Amino acid sequence: MKSYWLEQQGLDWNFKSETELENFIFDNLTNLFNLTPIKRQYYLKGLYCDILAHTTDQQLVILELKIVQDRYIVQQLTRYFHYLKNHNDLGDLVDFAKPVKLIGILPSIHPDNLIDIQYHQLDFELYEYSIQTQNYNYFYFECSNIANKIKLPVLEIVRHDIKINTDLPPIPSKLKTILGKSSQLQYQGILKTREQILSFDNKIKEEVESNHIIYRFNKKIPVAEIGYGNNLRLEKVPILFLWLPFTKNLSYSTIVDRMMISTDWCRVSDLFYNVKGNGNTMRAKIKRFDLIFTGVPKLKEYLPSPIIPINIYFDYLRTIYEKLENADTKDVAEKFEKLKISSNIKNFNKTKYQLSEVVNFGLNERKKFKT
Repeated sequence: MKSYWLEQQGLDWNFKSETELENFIFDNLTNLFNLTPIKRQYYLKGLYCDILAHTTDQQLVILELKIVQDRYIVQQLTRYFHYLKNHNDLGDLVDFAKPVKLIGILPSIHPDNLIDIQYHQLDFELYEYSIQTQNYNYFYFECSNIANKIKLPVLEIVRHDIKINTDLPPIPSKLKTILGKSSQLQYQGILKTREQILSFDNKIKEEVESNHIIYRFNKKIPVAEIGYGNNLRLEKVPILFLWLPFTKNLSYSTIVDRMMISTDWCRVSDLFYNVKGNGNTMRAKIKRFDLIFTGVPKLKEYLPSPIIPINIYFDYLRTIYEKLENADTKDVAEKFEKLKISSNIKNFNKTKYQLSEVVNFGLNERKKFKT
């Protein structure tokens, strides 16, 4: 049975997007309206009709769907009618000698919609829908004609959700709030990343601090953090931080610090050296960051910006490791221990990285540090 993405909006429930509403209506055209689907997202003259369908006697029906109130839906449907009437390429599927039915489906009707229809000559039907829930386990689509109050058949909606590892602790309410603001891709990525972190080692614990969820080894060593705030484009989105290693050269021990991961929760593009604290602390961190990378030719072009492409970061670590591996010195073992960069880094040699790869690398490297 097909499932659909829903989200809670205050006390009410709605589809996550118009695409999800369209999926549901298109899949249930026969059950709701006794219609046969023709096409969806039908392109014509720079416009996209949500759904085209026909009745049993070949009457054309145009459906426009909204997940919010829309005062201009009548005008929008009118334009679709005009272009379809004058540019018919539906063949024998419909009979244009019959009047075209125009249907709008929305969660609430704007008063202007009713005024527009009152003085209109075309055949309009507007429907209001709502999603009812029973104990947050069962969801039902209810819809009625705004003019005659006739109710359509009530249909159950199977809510799409991620299957969560039942061995994991319950999702904190703060993380649920972040998930509620997330897109479908972000929602999936956050839960998969959380499961990856908590499943990596049973010594990793999840705690809520202020507006973030932080993950620590033995309740002491931070390894990852999930929050909600501005990304590198100053967009409000779910944000991931990892504690990742750096080293200036072969004679320096490794530095580990908090990095913002620029990701769509599927792939990683950049790392951002996240400077926090007062002015003096921030200047000191930026100075240290510049010193670390100044001697690496591939990184010079990105300074003084604290944003580093993920592939360049791995190039940097691999170069340091290979230099150490080939060094003809007696203290190689000691320097390996100081660097704490595993030989797996040699395999990190590509331009694009999956988030799961970067998280796994960060967890493995971070586990080597006791503080």
